[in-house]
Amino acid sequence: MIQRIILLLLLPFAGIAQTLDLYIREAYENHPGILAERERLVASGARIDEVGGLKDPSLTASYAVTPIETRVGPQIARFSIMQPLPWFGTLNSRSRSEYWKWRSANQSLIEMEVRVELEVRSSYHRLQEWHLLDALLKENISILEDLEAIATQRFESGDGSMLDVLRIQMEKEEIKNQWENWQDRGGNLRESFNLLIGRDQGSSILLDSLVPPSPSTFKDSIDLSNHPEVNKWELESRAAAEALRAAKKDGAPSFAIGLDYVVIGERMDMDIPDNGKDAIMPMLSLSLPLWRKQYEGRETEAQQMAQFNLRKKEDALRILRSRESEILSNLEVYSREVSLYKGLMEKAQVALNLGMNSYSTGELAFEELMRIEQQWIRYREGWIKALVQWNIAEAEWRFLSTQSTIEDE
Repeated sequence: MIQRIILLLLLPFAGIAQTLDLYIREAYENHPGILAERERLVASGARIDEVGGLKDPSLTASYAVTPIETRVGPQIARFSIMQPLPWFGTLNSRSRSEYWKWRSANQSLIEMEVRVELEVRSSYHRLQEWHLLDALLKENISILEDLEAIATQRFESGDGSMLDVLRIQMEKEEIKNQWENWQDRGGNLRESFNLLIGRDQGSSILLDSLVPPSPSTFKDSIDLSNHPEVNKWELESRAAAEALRAAKKDGAPSFAIGLDYVVIGERMDMDIPDNGKDAIMPMLSLSLPLWRKQYEGRETEAQQMAQFNLRKKEDALRILRSRESEILSNLEVYSREVSLYKGLMEKAQVALNLGMNSYSTGELAFEELMRIEQQWIRYREGWIKALVQWNIAEAEWRFLSTQSTIEDE
């Protein structure tokens, strides 16, 4: 009996390897959140060139309907070209600000990927839990059918009571109803998982075997300062610092250099030196930022955004550290529970086999047999749930362990 029960519960996971990793890669390719972050990353990279370029030069052409007389001849037309130039270093600061924003967008993409991985792993482990508990319900029905056969045989032989048969039948019908309801939950879990990885809701799902606890793996603390969720805000603060420098430079004078080309006609009334010679005039203009409120507003905005990003970084680090302690505690608790329920489960299986034999010979009361059977169910269910919860906590630890170092440019 013991070997048959173990085989029925674990056989659905045998012989299938690495399917979870395949599902994670599939989610990377199809999850809308990841696809959106990739698009945002491309858009953010385009901003670097956008803000780092000079403004377009302006070209002006004019024609004198009534020629303007000059010493060397009438002015017929004028062509002017001007190139605006910001204060020294302004374009570099703007480009660097967008560069750090682009790096931050890359960290957001990494964060989204590991969050989706965590979601896929957790959903996958809940499917494993459903499958194991489904097998447990079916095995419970099978045990009750064996007990019903024994109770019926004892009643027919005059050694038992019809009440025992009826109580077993009622228990069996209740378990069957639970199993039918459990099928609906399984369908919902499968649909949710398929939607998560971007597949058709009715697609079949293969399940790996659950990983047994290994607490020694999680004794070392994590350097959470390199987590992408923290790095994202660090890079945003760097972008805000560069935006502040750019805002200060925007408040400095800006320049424009250019060239005027004047078309001069020849004088017909006299012959003079340089008669009709066209004129070329270099030009320089200076924009004076006298109205300071707009520039002061930009600086204040950049300063506050820098502080905001630093606060968000501190808050993200605080949340991750709090989560680390909780996950480590969960890993330890669930590891102990798996070990506890495994031992209790094995003893309850032996007790159940002995109890069924004793009940068939009239040496054990029906109530005591049912109590042993309920203990077996409770211990088996506790072992399954603890094992699944340990695997979910292990997936959360993977999320926290993600390292994404950033380097200065």
